Amino acid sequence: MLTLDNHGRFLGLGGFTLAALASAWLIAAAAEDASGPLSRLLSTRPIVWVGVRSYSLFLWHYPIAQALHAEGLRYWPSLSVILSLIAADLSYRLVERPFLGPRPGEPGSAAAEEQAAP
Repeated sequence: MLTLDNHGRFLGLGGFTLAALASAWLIAAAAEDASGPLSRLLSTRPIVWVGVRSYSLFLWHYPIAQALHAEGLRYWPSLSVILSLIAADLSYRLVERPFLGPRPGEPGSAAAEEQAAP
């Protein structure tokens, strides 16, 4: 996907459908065998880190990429990935996370209060 031109004919001629079907296949394959290699790969810390921040990445990647491309920077695609990951992490930590409430096991969560109760 990183090498595709978003104005190319391939995407309009079923490319997006192919990407959606490939994603559905990956999800089904991982769900079918929870202890298999695909599930283990999708459970690694880097993949989970990106997954938790995926909505922030979705929001930030396009404006960052467009701004860098408009500036005419030579390595704008790589730089946009790096800046998008940084912006998504900051957005997750400073905006999303405070509204999600405490995680299970953190002080203030129902699970932590149940464990502390006599």
